[in-house]
Amino acid sequence: MERIQFQQQLLKQATAQGLSDAEVYAEFGSAIRIKVNDNKLDTYETSEEGGVSFRARYQEKMGYAYTEKIEQDSIQFLIEAVKKNASILEIEDTATSFAGSEHYAKANFYHASLEQVTPPMMIETLQRVEQQILAIDTRIKRVSYCQMQLFTGERHLLNAKGLELHEKSNGLIIFANAVAMANGETKTGGEVAIIEDLQAFTSEKFAERVAMQAITSLGGQSIPSAKYPVIMENEAATSLLNAFTGAFSAEEAQKGMSRLQGKVGQKIATNKLTIIDNPRYPTSLNKTTFDAEGVATQPLAIIKEGVLQTLLHNRRTAQEEGIETTGHAFKPSYKGTIAIAPHMFVVERGSATKNQLIQGMTKGVMITNLAGLHAGANTISGDFSVAASGFYIEDGKIIGPTKQMTIASNFFDMLNNIQEVADDTYNGFGRVASPSLQIAPIRVTVE
Repeated sequence: MERIQFQQQLLKQATAQGLSDAEVYAEFGSAIRIKVNDNKLDTYETSEEGGVSFRARYQEKMGYAYTEKIEQDSIQFLIEAVKKNASILEIEDTATSFAGSEHYAKANFYHASLEQVTPPMMIETLQRVEQQILAIDTRIKRVSYCQMQLFTGERHLLNAKGLELHEKSNGLIIFANAVAMANGETKTGGEVAIIEDLQAFTSEKFAERVAMQAITSLGGQSIPSAKYPVIMENEAATSLLNAFTGAFSAEEAQKGMSRLQGKVGQKIATNKLTIIDNPRYPTSLNKTTFDAEGVATQPLAIIKEGVLQTLLHNRRTAQEEGIETTGHAFKPSYKGTIAIAPHMFVVERGSATKNQLIQGMTKGVMITNLAGLHAGANTISGDFSVAASGFYIEDGKIIGPTKQMTIASNFFDMLNNIQEVADDTYNGFGRVASPSLQIAPIRVTVE
């Protein structure tokens, strides 16, 4: 049975059986994952997943159900499951389906060039990258990880109010990790790249970045534990900001779980900081024209010159405050309940280069990588204490790598202590893109 036909019949039969505010949300995806090791094919996996979630109002209560089986029998199963679910709910659910926004952006997130990518092409690229990494320096002893993933995804949203939305996207990602050894010391370094056109992918530059991540970490020296001015390199800054995006959720604020509760319109950061949420950021893996409730998405200022402009809302949290939704309803999968998430927080870049930030620093550290954010960051209080890798800076020059560090500070304090924003924006797989940031002294403990 065709997917769209299934969804249309489900809506029609649900309405005929007395259900109102009916909505169908569907996600489908497929992927090919290939990994090479020692110039040989190590892993070849294909996967397909997806399904349909259905919600509707029955006897004045909203019920929910989902299935991965797109077949005729599933239609009545979903209708009965929604009725049963609604009947046992004790908490009133005021959710309603959405009639649609006035305007939806026209955008294409599907790269036709990736249709030509075949598994043999992926294998050949990975083998070439692995060889290039090993050839860069004799201290690179092996490539511990070299993998590509080609994926396609689709989203559909239909409801009884006539709203019908569809998006299709695809992408190609490469990951690699190298191991460097010298004088009895072992360090690793990795890199990731999002590829829109495999023919245009410069494997030599990618391989060099992977190798240098590992090589430049060798020979770490100890420095005194103290408070140091910090340059948070773009990748590390992106990781840290990504860990605290939940603080900008209106849902968390309304629960009293965010320090940003009641702060809209107030200064919460240095005036050098502006963050725009961009649902169609070019290298994002989360590009979209509509959110999980069918609301049109658009670029939105979150922080402007240090002032909090808005929190992120879905329709329920917006109704709670008597305002319009910001279009940030999010479902982690078709099975999930509606939550809130940014599309892509983009820190507006400054005019200085990272090298200029380094040259202007008398004594400090540059943080290149953070580890343990999932456990070492308290998203409510803002406190964090995490392992870090990086370099010692003196008199405007990088002296060399440090031994492993632990940095400790508070995220909300840090927003006010950003002194400069560089021009080298980076984004990975998360929902943040950031340049390198220069931050006033924070506590650094060194092994």
